[in-house]
Amino acid sequence: MNRIFKISLIFLAIIFSTLLIFEGGNESVDKGFSEKTMEGEVVVTALPVITDSGMNIFISMDTHTGDLGENLKDVSYIRTDKGEYRPIDWVGDYPGGHHRSGKLVFEGSFEKFTFYIDSIGGENKKFKWD
Repeated sequence: MNRIFKISLIFLAIIFSTLLIFEGGNESVDKGFSEKTMEGEVVVTALPVITDSGMNIFISMDTHTGDLGENLKDVSYIRTDKGEYRPIDWVGDYPGGHHRSGKLVFEGSFEKFTFYIDSIGGENKKFKWD
């Protein structure tokens, strides 16, 4: 198996373990799969999860060039046919470094949406769930 595939499997195992440990099992995976973008120098994996109070998007970011210094709460949003929604919280690694993970917390849940991260490591990222 190649290195990126192994890292992806480990990341998904960590996410599901985190769901059970930190959220008491009160979350369910929204779409049943994560989305990954490997374009550019920053690899980002995003996994939307519906909670009792809204929706979380679990994020993992990796780069070997530059720095992941952006505040994800400020540069991320969801767009639906009804508008644009900003996260109310980021729970995860502090800005900086080459590897970061955590979750963005949103009020409400969404069936079909596009998730954007503007300017992470100097790149824009887009994920779409239909």
